[in-house]
Amino acid sequence: MSAQSLNISALHLGETEQKILHVAVRLLQEDEFACQLLGDSDCTGHIVVLDMDSDAAAETLQKLRSSQIKILLADEQRSDRNLVSLAKPVHVETLRFVLGKVCKQLMLHLQKTYDEIVQPAEFSQPTEIASEVNDAEDDYEEEESSLLLVMLEARDQKKCVKIEEEGMPTIYIDGNKSTIASEMDYEHVLEVGLHNNEHHLHKSEFGEKDVDTAADDISLSSLDNFLWELTLKSSENILPDDIDLDTPIKLKAWPNFTRHGFHPDNFKIAALLARQPNSQRNLIEATGLGEEVISRFINSCYAVGLIEVQNDENPVEVPEKRQISEERSGLFRRLAMKLGIA
Repeated sequence: MSAQSLNISALHLGETEQKILHVAVRLLQEDEFACQLLGDSDCTGHIVVLDMDSDAAAETLQKLRSSQIKILLADEQRSDRNLVSLAKPVHVETLRFVLGKVCKQLMLHLQKTYDEIVQPAEFSQPTEIASEVNDAEDDYEEEESSLLLVMLEARDQKKCVKIEEEGMPTIYIDGNKSTIASEMDYEHVLEVGLHNNEHHLHKSEFGEKDVDTAADDISLSSLDNFLWELTLKSSENILPDDIDLDTPIKLKAWPNFTRHGFHPDNFKIAALLARQPNSQRNLIEATGLGEEVISRFINSCYAVGLIEVQNDENPVEVPEKRQISEERSGLFRRLAMKLGIA
């Protein structure tokens, strides 16, 4: 095995498929598989990954050696000797699984010859691998998820998670570094989070090194900033069951309005919570703001770790809004009398 490593050709792949293949090969190398990607348009690999959506793919396929193992990315499934079909869009874990199975079988025969890797009859039937691939895909694809809840889970549990949907660029969430990355722009990702019911999102865990590799050419955003804005605009309630309208809560720290954006209503709520613990019901009464406005601000603060439940059983006093109002009205009355407009 030390004499030669397995070469993998990538032909007619799009940019996304190229990145997925690079990550899958890197994972195999970390698992001590002796394999490497060949340069662009080099079709001499022991294994060839070919995107059949390309116009030139069919012609290229005919030119490949019968002994080469072909992994075809295509919506239409094919069955032939030394050929495995994968439905698009292909996932990193699926491609890694298939490449790993193929590499293991090729390694068993690699010492016999370096010109023709394996005789067709010696290689497991593609249908057997395809069956295992389908099982792997079933395990890999999870239930549809709320983007907001996935982000919170990743941040709280320090996990790396990716969110995928057919036809949509992948969203990478790094809970360790509290960052989010995607080829989509910030506003587009925000729209996905605000309209979960219009999407079929699937999540899966991802290694931190893989996130770094996949996001090499993608700009990173702060996960906390994203969580703040998403919860402020979303009607989705993320507060735990033990925080209701009458639960006294307080701010652990002042929100970063410079970074998150300033809004007078949010500043007013923050000022009351910074002064003393308050329930949401009391905040509604004290500010005159609607329950939805109060709830969204509290959700945003909770999302970025600024909310603390007040354990003191003493009742929370409502700020004396009426007294302040009377003082102000008295001041205006005196000014009006001096100006002769009372």
